[in-house]
Amino acid sequence: MILTGSPDCGPCATRIPVSSIANSHTLYRAAEIIAAKGGLLADVTVGDVLELLDVELDTLASVSGDAAVFYRLLRTAGVFGPDSPSTLREIRGTAGPRTPEELIDRYGLVCRPVRDVLVDYLRERQPSLDYSSMESLACALGARFWQDLEIHHPGIDSLRLPDEVAAAWKQRLRTKQKTITAKTGEKVTVDVPRLNYRECLIPIRAFYLDLASGPSTTRAAGPSGRFPAPSRRRGQPAKAPAAPQIPYGCPHPGTAARSADAGAHRR
Repeated sequence: MILTGSPDCGPCATRIPVSSIANSHTLYRAAEIIAAKGGLLADVTVGDVLELLDVELDTLASVSGDAAVFYRLLRTAGVFGPDSPSTLREIRGTAGPRTPEELIDRYGLVCRPVRDVLVDYLRERQPSLDYSSMESLACALGARFWQDLEIHHPGIDSLRLPDEVAAAWKQRLRTKQKTITAKTGEKVTVDVPRLNYRECLIPIRAFYLDLASGPSTTRAAGPSGRFPAPSRRRGQPAKAPAAPQIPYGCPHPGTAARSADAGAHRR
């Protein structure tokens, strides 16, 4: 149970049953908004909540699935006012979860063959992931990995990354931008170390390992080609994968990436 606060941050008799983890996430998120925006809990707006959730999706390796609870707790506490939408779903629309295509296409990737590989990979992983995990994986692959490469290496069309390109990408991943208030009172953007750097590398490494271990890893095999989940191959019992010869967290420039490379040369 969580004791919610009133708009003036005083106590409120309303109690809402939530898990201790969701309670902790709610307090942390509210504190983040207040630290970034200033003011009191009563000053938090719906827009502040949406902005924070977007930042989480873009910066965290994984995002907790209790965003709707966070919104509901603040609204029930009277923070947003009586005219605010009753649920987060009303704000984001009722069309339902995005498809793998929609999750990847929101990043506007230029190289179509690589985009197609990412969509196929998400579609294959979809049965074993909840929607929040799907969003996080799409962000890791589509935005933090391939969109970043397209920005810094215009025209890139192969997942077989040269060593210097992979090294430069990992170096950029080590930092993230943060807006702070300078001594002059101005808002400035600075680069700060990314604390979860190695955690952000895990889904990229898993992606390359899955491509390498799949029974069919080329798009030349047609649209029925599949990329297996890390824990098993389709039709086989779960077993531990063989030890890969890929450095921890490093996108491998080897043959696993031919799926996108072959498609790029067919354009």
